[in-house]
Amino acid sequence: MMNSKNILIVDDSKVTRSMAVFSLNNHGFRVLEAGDAREALAVMRREEIDMVITDLRMPEVDGVGLTRRIRCGNGSSDIPIIMITGLDSEETRREAFNAGVSSFLTKPFKPHQLLDLVRSVLC
Repeated sequence: MMNSKNILIVDDSKVTRSMAVFSLNNHGFRVLEAGDAREALAVMRREEIDMVITDLRMPEVDGVGLTRRIRCGNGSSDIPIIMITGLDSEETRREAFNAGVSSFLTKPFKPHQLLDLVRSVLC
């Protein structure tokens, strides 16, 4: 089952990125990685991305800031963005949704939860 969808995972945690890469690659997605917002935006300039999965808490620019930058970018305003966070507060969710996040996944999560959410948002 090849999806041939490009998913960008943005997280300063190599462990979280590796888990996402493993679970999504095994289901036919092509997963690209970035360790921070600056790297993510550089990847998005050179690759066609179908979805972004970003952590909320990252150094320098957080996931909400990255979402705002993506939403203001050329041709990327409608890309689905899933935010991953250990902070599941109403205020955090509201700020993220207002910035343009499509969906939320709370840490810790299991690989199948990520896969199910990716499928539901992309399909």
